[in-house]
Amino acid sequence: MIGLRAVQKLLIGLLLAIFIVSTLLIVYIGIGLMPAMLWNFLNIIGATFPIEMALVDSTNIFAFTSSVLDIIGELIITILLTSMFYQALGRINIKRGIIAHRINALNRHIVITPVNGISINIAKMLKKNRIPFVIIDPRRKDVERFIEEGMLAVQGDASQASTLAEAHIEKASNLLALEEEDIKNVLIAVTAKRINGKLRIASRIKKSEDTARMKRVGINYLVMPEVAVGDEIAGFIFSMRSKQ
Repeated sequence: MIGLRAVQKLLIGLLLAIFIVSTLLIVYIGIGLMPAMLWNFLNIIGATFPIEMALVDSTNIFAFTSSVLDIIGELIITILLTSMFYQALGRINIKRGIIAHRINALNRHIVITPVNGISINIAKMLKKNRIPFVIIDPRRKDVERFIEEGMLAVQGDASQASTLAEAHIEKASNLLALEEEDIKNVLIAVTAKRINGKLRIASRIKKSEDTARMKRVGINYLVMPEVAVGDEIAGFIFSMRSKQ
């Protein structure tokens, strides 16, 4: 059985042959090579060529044959583009199906959202230690990058139940809500807790005054990156001074 790629290569070869023959026919009736190539190219892609390039003697058998070949060439281009489009669409669907199957097989995994400096470092650590996780982000580019690196990722808004369902939050053990705005992390936590009441949630917090509200919605652990960095640096300084 001939594969799709083999058929596409055959069509491309046929298209090239049509273009060459059609161009030679136009050259034969007295049109220059470059105008003839341009005239046939525009005909084949279905564009409207300039009026001054139209062939005056439309009854000429060579001009007529060239026009017929160009129509066939245009049809071949349409078939090629259509097949390539559905081929690309099929690959996307297959890849999504594989990712969905792998996520469906997870149990007691960690869900992380969104993609940022903190989540990338966490993801690398989890991957190194072979701890299963899924990352959620609304940006397709970031999601595709994670997938290309062999990690599981879902595109969408983590505050939406449908997106969390794609990450199988109902089977997850932990959720890391790492949005920069506290209200976004609250919305994510509320939605996630409705689906999985046993979920343990760690969240980034920006304002200390939001601590009580974030704990009320079921967030178990809060961390302020600026404070964490400060503690790390302070610990380093104290350890260095104790050695002096």
